[in-house]
Amino acid sequence: MVTLAYWYTYPLIGDTLTPPAWGQPVEATFQDWDAGRPALAQLLERCQHHPPNAVLLRDWADLGDTLPAIFGVVQQLGQMGIAVQIAGADPAGRPWDALTAQVLARQLRSRQIRRGHAQHRAQHHPPPGPAPYGYQRQENQYQIDPIAGPILRAFFEHFLLFGSLRGAVRHMADRYGKTVSVTTGRRWLTHPVYRGDLAHRGQVVRHTHPALLDREEAAQIDRLLRRNRTLPPKTASAPRSLAGLVYCGACQQRLQVTSASPRQSPVRYTYLVAKACPRKPRCRALAYEDILHALIHQVCQSLPQAAAQVNTTVLASRQQELEDALQAQATAQTQVTTLVEAGVLDADIGRWQCYQWQTRTSSLQAQQAQLPPVNLQELAQAVAIPQFWLDLSEPERRFFFREFLRRVWLHRQGDTWTLALDLVWAGGVTPPHPCPPEAPSPGIH
Repeated sequence: MVTLAYWYTYPLIGDTLTPPAWGQPVEATFQDWDAGRPALAQLLERCQHHPPNAVLLRDWADLGDTLPAIFGVVQQLGQMGIAVQIAGADPAGRPWDALTAQVLARQLRSRQIRRGHAQHRAQHHPPPGPAPYGYQRQENQYQIDPIAGPILRAFFEHFLLFGSLRGAVRHMADRYGKTVSVTTGRRWLTHPVYRGDLAHRGQVVRHTHPALLDREEAAQIDRLLRRNRTLPPKTASAPRSLAGLVYCGACQQRLQVTSASPRQSPVRYTYLVAKACPRKPRCRALAYEDILHALIHQVCQSLPQAAAQVNTTVLASRQQELEDALQAQATAQTQVTTLVEAGVLDADIGRWQCYQWQTRTSSLQAQQAQLPPVNLQELAQAVAIPQFWLDLSEPERRFFFREFLRRVWLHRQGDTWTLALDLVWAGGVTPPHPCPPEAPSPGIH
């Protein structure tokens, strides 16, 4: 029994170029990815001269883009006495009994819509529907809205300055009267459209329209959000810079900021206390300002030493590796464009390859943006000045502390204590085993 197979694929809508599993021996396979379907014409010509017993299909929609075209091919094969079978269907059954014009018409309409969307994506056109907040449509491209764009830009700048999502949402509501939820604000911070990119099913194509966030700001936002996920709720917008950052090495609990004032006294004292301490007696509260100044002193000493131990050669090597990969992607894309212009490669396949390389390029550029700076030692030396930290406000100091620190461990030894820093880019500091219980001492518990 001689069986031929035919299938149609359109790579831009996600169809694979790998032949399907037909489930039976096939003498020859005809494949089309062009709207003209030259392989289908070759199949019909072969059927006229050397008729097979059957023609195997993946789906009826592979035979054409319209119902008359599909029915015409089926009728032509039927007049030759050739059976048309769907892969996986019962060959003894009557396939037309299960096929209705309404179902096939909906399938063809869906494919036509997806094909149109894919062609728009390949040409870097935005998807259908209203433009996202901050943009407006102009000539098949997003342009920054002159009214909403500055409001959104102020939201991004506030978050970059203070690192607080809730604070940025409140700032936008208080100053511009634009009220959104925290969830919407988080979605704005991570959405590719505000970085000048278009995304489809996890694939991102860069530089398709004007951006409200440049690449450095976007990478910094990603670091801030990733850092805030490790912090307790609401401490990202706490007014004190040490909130959610300091942990007790004795009881392993997070120290919380609390304030108290003596009776009939306008003076207010701020402490760090482990409110969930399980020890008895509980770990003694410590003055906030004492820990803050000790931490600044420790940061100025530890940052240059830790930066000197970071292997900058490895960072530079990784940076060069990504640069080489990006250059290879650009070269391959240029070669494909040349082949398409010369008529050697099909235009649809060329567009599909270019689109795939553009998404891979976006992924490589995102990895490149997340790398630590190669000049880490110079950066550490620049911020290792006590006066730099003392001149900052508490929100600004909170931002810079969390840019460098993951956690701060406070280790007690009797009435004295020391700090151990867990740096973001230099590996974690393992806390010691719990210390012996302290003797009762006056203070806030």
